[in-house]
Amino acid sequence: MRKQTQPNYQSSNLINFSNFRSLSECFDVFKLAHDLVDCVEAVKIATENVIREFSEDNVIYLELRSTPRSTERMSKLDCLQAIIDAIKWVLQKYQLLDHIPN
Repeated sequence: MRKQTQPNYQSSNLINFSNFRSLSECFDVFKLAHDLVDCVEAVKIATENVIREFSEDNVIYLELRSTPRSTERMSKLDCLQAIIDAIKWVLQKYQLLDHIPN
């Protein structure tokens, strides 16, 4: 079993967004996101932030893709339910469905 380690998020050299040199460096961003989003509350926050930010950019169609995963703090089902709950909550909170024509 892989040993769980806490990433050093304080490091100023964690990810250099202005100078990606390889595709593998881009995937480092995904690893960081996976390390941060390891419980139901984090999944809900991340889901809300994604939807809200796209809405603020006036995006009218958004396809969210995720692979539910289990961690020490949540099951795959918990992860999936958190995504569904967050989508429902953010659509209601920001009244996003009110803007969809019939």
